[in-house]
Amino acid sequence: MGIPAAFEFFNSQWWAVCGSRIFGNASTETDDAFADENIASSQTTYNSDHSDLEIFNGALYASTATTLHKKPGGTEPQAWGSNLLTLGTATQHLLLAFGNRLYVTNLTSRIHSLNTADTAVSPDASNENTVLNTLQLALYGGSNKNTITCMKATTTYIWIGVLNRDRGKGRVYYWDGAQATPNGFVELDSKGAVAMIIKSDVPYIVDVNGALLKYNGATFEEIARLPYIKNKFLGLPYDADATDRFIHPNGIAIVDNKINMLVRNEYRDSTTSVGENLPAGIWEYDEDIGLYHKMSLSYRAFSAGSTTDHGQFILPKVGAITPAKDDANAAGNDGSMLIGAQYYSDATTTKEGIWINNAVDTIQKFGYLLTTKIFSQNITDTWQKLFVRLKELLDSTDIIWIKYRTEAVASTEATITWVNTTSCTTTTNVLAFIGYEMEVLNGTGGGKCSKITNVTESGGTYTVTLQETFTGVTTGTAIARFQYWIETGKFTNQNDKFFSAPIGESTPWVQFKICMQFTGADEIYDFMLASKPHQLAE
Repeated sequence: MGIPAAFEFFNSQWWAVCGSRIFGNASTETDDAFADENIASSQTTYNSDHSDLEIFNGALYASTATTLHKKPGGTEPQAWGSNLLTLGTATQHLLLAFGNRLYVTNLTSRIHSLNTADTAVSPDASNENTVLNTLQLALYGGSNKNTITCMKATTTYIWIGVLNRDRGKGRVYYWDGAQATPNGFVELDSKGAVAMIIKSDVPYIVDVNGALLKYNGATFEEIARLPYIKNKFLGLPYDADATDRFIHPNGIAIVDNKINMLVRNEYRDSTTSVGENLPAGIWEYDEDIGLYHKMSLSYRAFSAGSTTDHGQFILPKVGAITPAKDDANAAGNDGSMLIGAQYYSDATTTKEGIWINNAVDTIQKFGYLLTTKIFSQNITDTWQKLFVRLKELLDSTDIIWIKYRTEAVASTEATITWVNTTSCTTTTNVLAFIGYEMEVLNGTGGGKCSKITNVTESGGTYTVTLQETFTGVTTGTAIARFQYWIETGKFTNQNDKFFSAPIGESTPWVQFKICMQFTGADEIYDFMLASKPHQLAE
């Protein structure tokens, strides 16, 4: 259906731009009833990189690759009207309602607008722009230095983030929407902004380096940053196509009063090169905690799905997210957001979908957290035990695994083919990982990791036997990561409030990976590491 790149709730149903078509959902957020609108007036030239949706003056407006149309309010089906504004090809056509006008971006650096009578005005194509209610940012250094990527409004200004696709720094312009020139701009320390959100009437941006920045009244200051490998580059932030970037312009939203971002994690050097600390999916910023990975996207269909994965670590492309908490309070209603993305349906094949989050919390989840390297306060320490304090486990299938490593050895990624729920095959030599760990990054079984109990080889094919069961996985391909994590403890007791796992190594540092399989609201409170100085030989 194409990557879902914009969502709006209008005429008592949800709408989404999905590739070249508009999709609608006349039911609730809790089912999979999105379908091609497919009426006579529907446009078929939408584009996930360039199109947008916005509600203005009691109507729903939609930009295609080259035109602008509106749907009036009323009982569906409502016909789309004729073209209101001709737009240039291959550029973003973002929409924003501000005051009594609708603003439309075009040709990388221009902003047009329409009044409530749908009369459009456009900026001067050259020379100094004198047309009110429009902008021509190319006048301030050229269109490549002012490629518009995002546009949001506070109560007083429209804020416009741009990329500098030449050498130099990017900017965020602010504009009252009326005069023919910006009111001013803030220069960034990076080459530009790729997404923006307004929270408490304050602009926040995501820049090309994956930093989340907040406007402090004078400049944009960094408050958090995605944890990517610093000698790598996040996916195509300077590309003109919005879905090629690591975040879409509509891929940031306020959900339950927190900033949520839908992030693609593939680095620019390879289609499946990803960092261990940067899973794809929803990242949430909490002022009291910071920026953390909140959830991954799973194959599991909400209405009638079975669990074949616990979430995809890798997403090849990402689209829009929006708050979507149902206020009808009907029994079984679920979810607080809608999410649109492209995913791998196996090791290499891509598909698109719309997701909701399981807010009712009835589906089994698997996840893990990584500590930083914990260094000895001496030259080296003997690491004795890790203690974990937690809420009593709520379900008999809930499990916590404790793993550690004391050496940073490079991992190996490989394509695997599932044989059954506890074994798979690969043509990559993984004999060295017997006793260590396999984590499935994408494809069936995604989002879960397990200790490897054995590897055998026959004719260049390696059969991997796993300690844990990957429920629902009996066939299909996937990408797996093999790493040197040592499992030292497994906890399933529903009565205890703490447990410990032995280590017994003397090293300069140690790092932990805590894996969790929960159904419901289980909690881990904290960790305590017992160690003693190691006596070095003279």
